[in-house]
Amino acid sequence: MDTSNRIKQRMQTLGLKAVQISKLMGVSKGTVSQWVNAVSKPSGGNLVALSQVLKCDPDWLLSGKERDKPELNSGWSGSVEVWNEGDPLKEDEVELPFYTEVKLSNGNGSVVNLDNHGAKFRFSAPLLEMQGVEPENAACIVVSGSSMDPVLPDGSTTVADRGDTSIKDGKLYGIDHSGMIIVRQVFRVPGGGLRLKCYNGADYPDEIVVGESLKNVRILGRIVWYSVIL
Repeated sequence: MDTSNRIKQRMQTLGLKAVQISKLMGVSKGTVSQWVNAVSKPSGGNLVALSQVLKCDPDWLLSGKERDKPELNSGWSGSVEVWNEGDPLKEDEVELPFYTEVKLSNGNGSVVNLDNHGAKFRFSAPLLEMQGVEPENAACIVVSGSSMDPVLPDGSTTVADRGDTSIKDGKLYGIDHSGMIIVRQVFRVPGGGLRLKCYNGADYPDEIVVGESLKNVRILGRIVWYSVIL
């Protein structure tokens, strides 16, 4: 069984069609069709995103083999390893800080900080390397609310590459929007503006940010990984 057949197998098991995968991943239907028809294979961030949509291991998609579960301390297997504060990191682990919203003392709005003194997220160093992310550029963002349902439900943890802030249409980005931390699909619009898209478009319509409003939007980094607990 090759990669395309494994993709089709998972699509059939989950009842997904190419157009649904296209929308969930933010890639064209033609790209998904190429994967399904063995014209090309997913790689890099697309491989990770596809494996998350298909709820399987990316190594299995490519080769039919899965990594040993102990190596996936925070990966897509859904396994959780208990550890205590102060426990030494393993050779294949790094600790990632979280972005946090900090309320201003006068009560007017908030600012976004990278919290280097609070909670940490233990993550797979090989997975960051596979994505081409330098460990010092990786940080976590927790999704709040239902705007990114059903792909990123409330409480989902994402990892952003702070070294990648250039917009690639349809990719997911962590954003500081007027002091609020959000995750959105981002598209460029004529005139240098941005379109911020939620997966839950029925309740959260697209937001077009242009002109002076762009000053209120700061791209924190491209989302390279996410974890969902159902």
